[in-house]
Amino acid sequence: MEKYLTAKEKALEDDSDSSPMNSQSSIESGDENEERGNWSGRLDFFLSCVGYAVGLGNIWRFPYLCYKSGGGAFLIPYVIFLVLCGMPLFFMEVSYGQFASLSPITVWRMSPLFKGVGYGMVIISGIVCVYYNIIITWTLYFLNRVLKMTDGIENFGGIRWELLICLIIAWVLVFLCLCKGVKSSGRVVYVTATFPYLVLLILLIRGVTLPGASEGLKFYLIPQWEKLATFQVWGDAAVQIFYSVGMAWGGLITMASYNKFHNNVYRDAMIVPLINCGTSIFAGLVIFSILGFMAHETGDRIEDVVTQGPGLVFVAYPEAVAKLPISPLWAVLFFLMLLTIGLDSQNCGVQKKTASWVPQMFNHIWNV
Repeated sequence: MEKYLTAKEKALEDDSDSSPMNSQSSIESGDENEERGNWSGRLDFFLSCVGYAVGLGNIWRFPYLCYKSGGGAFLIPYVIFLVLCGMPLFFMEVSYGQFASLSPITVWRMSPLFKGVGYGMVIISGIVCVYYNIIITWTLYFLNRVLKMTDGIENFGGIRWELLICLIIAWVLVFLCLCKGVKSSGRVVYVTATFPYLVLLILLIRGVTLPGASEGLKFYLIPQWEKLATFQVWGDAAVQIFYSVGMAWGGLITMASYNKFHNNVYRDAMIVPLINCGTSIFAGLVIFSILGFMAHETGDRIEDVVTQGPGLVFVAYPEAVAKLPISPLWAVLFFLMLLTIGLDSQNCGVQKKTASWVPQMFNHIWNV
């Protein structure tokens, strides 16, 4: 780490001693990191951050929290925590990664006191996997008939080959996205980070034209100011910011470590969290316009059809879409959107682990 920082300082001194005509070219050449590689362009990093920050939680968690926590009133604590916590921590992580061009485990060795922070970030990613398993557990009842699950542990049942094939395909997609590092993943995000917005726009236009959509949007947006007096609402807003923007997982440090040294990281730290916030609100409009239509068609109340987590995107929303004309089209668009959103987060998670653990393993083997 000290050798790296010394080299950086020397490069900056050389730039300052050069003539004005040559200073810009030497800065640009000094920006290149031949050992780790760099993003092909600034937009690669920006879209990767957008794809990393905008995850499934924006689709299945934020709309429900907003509805449950006071509708439009929930946006007040949400934006406050975004400005006070989300943006500063986002800026801190990408600054560390861009300056040091190192993995989360290595960059936090800047101080012996913080050495364990990098390991903690990578370990948190593993804990999140357990958290997702808990979410899956919540939906076991809904998926029981679909997956043809057995009655108990005494009967394991057979392998669901179609699920195994889908799992293999998913890992192959991740491999293809990351096979050339940031050079390949930086190209993939041009599709995976932009396609969901196109689908959300199409679904919103279709949703707001349906009968009952206005009632669903009212439940989603009408403020309930009295709920701002409860600690639960403020706690949910804070948790959602950390959960959604993706701080303290090491992903931001990893992606920023492939930046060129003089990239305007402050601009990215301002824009990406705002895009993430806007996407959450936008996704809520899409979800609740369709759920309002579903409540209108079934005669149920909005409260009876609203749920959260995977149950919202894998059960409630598909049931509502099934009632639309040419429902297969809307279902395909919706699940393709979920696929691209999930693929972005998965790519970053795998890249973070390989950038952190692989150098550690090779260094250990070399020292032995």
